[in-house]
Amino acid sequence: MAPLPWFLRALLGLATALLGVQALDAAGAVALGDGAARVIAAAVPLAAAASIAARAIRLRDCRLAWGLLAFGVGVWAVGYAVWTLHYDYGREDESLGPFYVLYPYAAAFLVFELRARHPRVRPAAWLDLTAAMLAVAAVGFGIILPLVPDTGAAIFPILGVALVALVIGLFAVASWSPGREWLIWGLGFATIAVADLVWAIADRTPVAVSVVLWSAGPLLLGWGAWLTPTRMPELESEVPERLVWPFALFLASLGIIVAGNITPLPPVAIVLAVASMIVATYRTGRAYREVRALPETRRLAHTDELTGLVNRRGFLDAVASELQEHPGRSTAVLMLDLDRFKELNDTLGHAAGDRLLAELGPRLSAALRPGDTLARLGGDEFAILCPGAGAAGARRVARRLHEAVEEPFAIGDLSVHVDVSAGFAVAPADGRTVSELLQRADVAMYQAKGGGTAVERYDATRDWNSRDRLQLAGELRAALDAGGQLKLHYQPQTSLADGRVVGVEALVRWRHPRRGLLVPAAFLEVAEGSGLMRRIGREVLRMAVAQAARLRDGGYDVPVAVNLSTADLVDRALPTEVAQLLDAARLDGRRLTLEITENTVMAQPERVLRMIHDLRALGCRVSLDDFGTGHASLEHLASLPVDELKIDRAFVSGMDRGEPAGTAIVRALSLLGRDLGVEVVAEGVETSSAWAELAACGATTAQGNLVAPPLSGSELDAWLAERREVGDDVEEHVA
Repeated sequence: MAPLPWFLRALLGLATALLGVQALDAAGAVALGDGAARVIAAAVPLAAAASIAARAIRLRDCRLAWGLLAFGVGVWAVGYAVWTLHYDYGREDESLGPFYVLYPYAAAFLVFELRARHPRVRPAAWLDLTAAMLAVAAVGFGIILPLVPDTGAAIFPILGVALVALVIGLFAVASWSPGREWLIWGLGFATIAVADLVWAIADRTPVAVSVVLWSAGPLLLGWGAWLTPTRMPELESEVPERLVWPFALFLASLGIIVAGNITPLPPVAIVLAVASMIVATYRTGRAYREVRALPETRRLAHTDELTGLVNRRGFLDAVASELQEHPGRSTAVLMLDLDRFKELNDTLGHAAGDRLLAELGPRLSAALRPGDTLARLGGDEFAILCPGAGAAGARRVARRLHEAVEEPFAIGDLSVHVDVSAGFAVAPADGRTVSELLQRADVAMYQAKGGGTAVERYDATRDWNSRDRLQLAGELRAALDAGGQLKLHYQPQTSLADGRVVGVEALVRWRHPRRGLLVPAAFLEVAEGSGLMRRIGREVLRMAVAQAARLRDGGYDVPVAVNLSTADLVDRALPTEVAQLLDAARLDGRRLTLEITENTVMAQPERVLRMIHDLRALGCRVSLDDFGTGHASLEHLASLPVDELKIDRAFVSGMDRGEPAGTAIVRALSLLGRDLGVEVVAEGVETSSAWAELAACGATTAQGNLVAPPLSGSELDAWLAERREVGDDVEEHVA
């Protein structure tokens, strides 16, 4: 139950006690005076209305629906109180106006609640709703209207029957499995409708039963307002139910029509019955078609379109059925992944990759035992269920799967070889649920892929890394939420020509409360897998811009370089956010250098190119990081509007070791940068000989421990101040 305030709990408790007294008075067990009876009859609905209004005000969920109900019940309760206390019970219609308000607002409440609580309403369910409402209304009017002596009072039972029909129809939409709060609400509305019916049948005389029911109905709604709402489940009807329900509605409507030929019934009842028969007949035909198509629909729902194998949903159902039917039997689940499939896709295109997957399915199926289930989970990932197989049996199956892919695949004019990595877990030893078996088989598969082995079984002692990564991801998310744990260190960059400082690169660090200061290699991969790179990138940008502003204020005209991830570069909001940071710091865009990698560019070249243009329009410098290690073609490189190229440290270290190839690569990259008219920054400069060689090759800027290691903000300030004191120039460096 939702948190019910103490004063409302007391109010509803008192109202419930008064209802009990009222019921005893109606039964003759106690004798209330006329005045006391009228006060109680007026007070109980008012207390219920106050409870509903408080619920609409205090709780946010479905506030519109509860506001409508509060208004309807409130007006009804006030009108009922005035009528009870100040008018004769037999007074004519001018005193009954407020009563009419309840029904339309109650109907609106039910519809809005349905839309909010039901996950998805199938078209067939709406047909059930319509047919049920028409059938119930037809039966109600056929039975009730002849009983009402005063046609002027018939409006109340008519509205009551319509509301009860709506409640029953909504229960039909929920496959007759509504939550307990829906039962309470429906019972409350039905109680009010019955009270109105009794009043109308008694020729507008409020007999004891109707008076008690007029109190009980709103009170049920007052208590039910604070029940925690649940979503109506979307239940799939079994085959008989799909035909039985519409057929039952058809028979009920037919009964009204037959009865109309035997005894006079109101024309509205006959019309409603005919309408219900029409809807029920259409619904029956639709249900029959659904039943006929059900086997094929289920087959398609469990089949992978590309390969014709079982899909993820079908495989999960198969594993669940096996574990449920044979809980103690050894059952192996294997995960299979193609090695270097992405390279094949990138090289030959997705059509070739799809053709390979389609041809792979029959080969793998032929290697399995009778009764095994092969599924494609997505991409190049396959799974196999081996009922009754232990570890030895799973290894034999994995070995046959490897043998099945040894022969090359003919893709067009090419002969393509593929390798597979397999991992497996065995129930119940390695897991007792579907999710445990799949997750642990997946871990084993990645252990096989990482270790270069053909197949691996899940080993709990080797799974600590996965658990550690999950824990680290959670701690990183918490660190970003709390703030203050991510820090920046700065590595200076100096001119190879004269040694002056021309920039600093911002390098992120995580000051972990238990593990100490962590470098990017210790947590960025986890951040990328957890979807946190975007948040880290924004925090690093914010700190880097703040540092650039501090350097400017200290008299150092030195740009700060920041690495951008793929998540940053595909975010269209990045230029706007960079502009806002620069404006807030009153910083010239030329003091911020944004570094991207070749592989990031090649992932989405057109989108990244637009992003680079937008960033350079702000005045920011753009640097191509790890140059020479990616896959950018010279054609793409020529079209990139970058300001500098950064030679990867691997080439610099090779040159420093005296390797001719390393020197040739550095010289070629430096000449390329010069011809393109951009700066060339060499990373990883550790020795004076490397400095001299880089200068001779034509590089312009050096970064590495020879200049300075990464420094904290305060250490950078001290380092720059020391260079200024000894007379080294620190000059502005902008392209």
